Amino acid sequence: MADRETARSSVVRAGRGSRSVARRGVVTALGIIVALGALASCGTHTPRPGPPPRNDQEEFRADVARDRGQLLDGRLDYASRFSTPVGVPRTYQIQLSALGGRVSGPTRLSPTATDTRAFRVGGAQGATLTATSADVRIEFLADPRTRYPVTDPGDIAQWSWTVSASEPGDYDLHLGLTTYQRGSDLALHTLTPAITVRLHVTETWSYRVNSMLSTILAWGGAAVALTALLAFRTPITAFARTRRLTWQERHRDGHRDGYR
Repeated sequence: MADRETARSSVVRAGRGSRSVARRGVVTALGIIVALGALASCGTHTPRPGPPPRNDQEEFRADVARDRGQLLDGRLDYASRFSTPVGVPRTYQIQLSALGGRVSGPTRLSPTATDTRAFRVGGAQGATLTATSADVRIEFLADPRTRYPVTDPGDIAQWSWTVSASEPGDYDLHLGLTTYQRGSDLALHTLTPAITVRLHVTETWSYRVNSMLSTILAWGGAAVALTALLAFRTPITAFARTRRLTWQERHRDGHRDGYR
């Protein structure tokens, strides 16, 4: 009886062991199948295409468009015409301000600023004043490369030049203004076309006196030259007459230039 129970127990344990081995084999096989399926799916999966890389030109255009879109409305105060005596320097001044907000910085301008014009600001601002005539001298009262930031509502920038002319008359000056992108030389906004400023240069008594003296000296020099010419006319004429008579006498005697 005891031997039967022992044998039955052995059979049960053997059955349980075989089932455990079979279960482990099934789990292992399932794991292998899942792994193979994952590998197969990785090999056949097509990744979604990402956005194409942006080139330098696209980035440049995007930066410019973004910065131009952030520009502010501004106002330029200037004079379209002014006058000065000949030889006397006159200060010409302009002011650029960002509209909106409380004004910060200098606001008092010289009496030459009588006109206004809309202009976009929001970067580093630069201005130029040039002349079309060599008789006009313009000197910027700062470093010509100076740029002023006008980036927030209420900001103000001013430029000043001394202008003089060596001759009276009417001249054209050209006023240019540029909004640059940050610290670069890239222009985000410019005055197009440039503003033409009329300069009227008047005569002075000193200029008239100097002109009269110059005229007198010029006429005096011409008179001295004419007097000298008249003074030397007689000996020059006598010398020419003597040469002519000598030549005629030689030809009358049959001689030609001293040769027989």
